[in-house]
Amino acid sequence: MVCRSAALAMLGAGILFAGAAPAAAQQGDVNSPDLVLVNGKVLTLDERSSVTEAIAVRDGKILATGSSASIRALAGARTQVLDVSGKTVIPGLIDTHAHFKAAGLADYVVNMSRAKTVAEALEAIKTFVAKKKPGDWIVGGAWHPPSQLAEKRYLTRQEIDRVAPDNPVYLRTVGHFSMANTMALQKAGVDKSTANPSGGSFERDAAGELTGVLVETAIDQVEKVVPPWTEDDEIRQFALAEGALNSFGITSAVEGATEARDVRTLQKIAASGQATLRTGLMFRPEPPAALTAWEAIMSGNGASSGFGDDWVKFAGIKIFYDGGMTLKTALMRDVYPDSHDNYHGITQQTPERLMQLVSICNRYGWRVGVHVVGDLGIDQVLDAFEAADKERSIRDRRFVLIHGECQKFCVRAPL
Repeated sequence: MVCRSAALAMLGAGILFAGAAPAAAQQGDVNSPDLVLVNGKVLTLDERSSVTEAIAVRDGKILATGSSASIRALAGARTQVLDVSGKTVIPGLIDTHAHFKAAGLADYVVNMSRAKTVAEALEAIKTFVAKKKPGDWIVGGAWHPPSQLAEKRYLTRQEIDRVAPDNPVYLRTVGHFSMANTMALQKAGVDKSTANPSGGSFERDAAGELTGVLVETAIDQVEKVVPPWTEDDEIRQFALAEGALNSFGITSAVEGATEARDVRTLQKIAASGQATLRTGLMFRPEPPAALTAWEAIMSGNGASSGFGDDWVKFAGIKIFYDGGMTLKTALMRDVYPDSHDNYHGITQQTPERLMQLVSICNRYGWRVGVHVVGDLGIDQVLDAFEAADKERSIRDRRFVLIHGECQKFCVRAPL
């Protein structure tokens, strides 16, 4: 596969460069390779960072590397020989945190990425609505209005109503904030009298009217009434997304927040032999109020981190803690500069509850990844990791701070 960066990445069921043997040692092998690439710049990434001209692959693993002449000599009647004409050949790239399903949604959601003004954003919604029937849900793709639009703000429900009066509209962003029009809020049972949930809010204007902007945990109340895609739609979306990542040389990814439905879909794709991306799943169940219910999820059917195969494997449990800096929801030690009410950001649970959630995950062998951005939030997550480590060692199990942009220098005992 020729990548857009003019490099050639190797796809397969487990291609390993570090153990590649010299061509001369393979001459006696009676089994010919499936694939030979010649006249390239092969970055083996072995212990010497060797660079060679050619590579031979059999059964998804590197059989040999060496000169073009020596590797070409290994080819048999069934071997596919490709002259890569000087292109760089690299091992498949690994993206350690992605929400890659979004790359397959172009036909299913409003593309808001090109909008530079509120008017352009509304026009994109209007154009998409014109292709749909009244009553159909309109869902938006990832974008970031405060940094993307000239007006530096989110759309209001009243603005969205004007271009989509007969359709419920739900617009996701890059996370932590969403927007909904009046019909979508009505379907979710949200009105001006609805109380804000813990760890989130339904934004209101000066008159107390809903603006349609949903903050943090308030998102869930509308998100849960948006109809799910059909199974066929989801399979196609993931197939398109995997192909999109492959086109950049990415052959493995950690999916950053995986719902149970997506786990099933990815498993079906792998079982059918159609997967082209090895996926580590950060399973994201929504923590229920009762810790006993959380423990039931973690104990489940006995699975834990590492369960699966080369194509689909549980990488860990994803927990959300705070928000983001540009959204001013990251939990910070210092008060936000423009705050008038001693505002430090928000969290989706208390530090004590976070410790309990992490402890239960650890008890059942799950690696934990916590979304956390602010420096105070990072301190509290590290406290939770340290407490869990005292109960059962997490050394070498790669518990992770996801994002962690605002970490200040600190010294802690190594885990």
